[in-house]
Amino acid sequence: MKIEVKIYISDKNSQAFLGRGPVELLEKISESGSINKAASEMGMSYSKAHGLITVLEKKLGVKMLEKAAGGPKGGGSRLTGRAKQLIKKYRSLEKDIKHYARRSFRKTGI
Repeated sequence: MKIEVKIYISDKNSQAFLGRGPVELLEKISESGSINKAASEMGMSYSKAHGLITVLEKKLGVKMLEKAAGGPKGGGSRLTGRAKQLIKKYRSLEKDIKHYARRSFRKTGI
């Protein structure tokens, strides 16, 4: 047996807006340079992915992406420095909490 932990960050109204999904989406955008490609890899629509990014930006009050319009060289999206920091901090928090949860679970003897 093992313990599973999911971490969500919520606003003051307890509306979750940041968790594994949005962080993974940001990571995939960073890798591919495209919201559309990242969304496709995750099995979600472009509009859902765009909506998740919009909610993050609104709740956190910072831009997550720098977007370039299409054209001869093509468009794309890059993560801002703040988005990269967010990923790093979330992953660190996730690692620490999972480590604590596994250690505590072992102590229960279940």
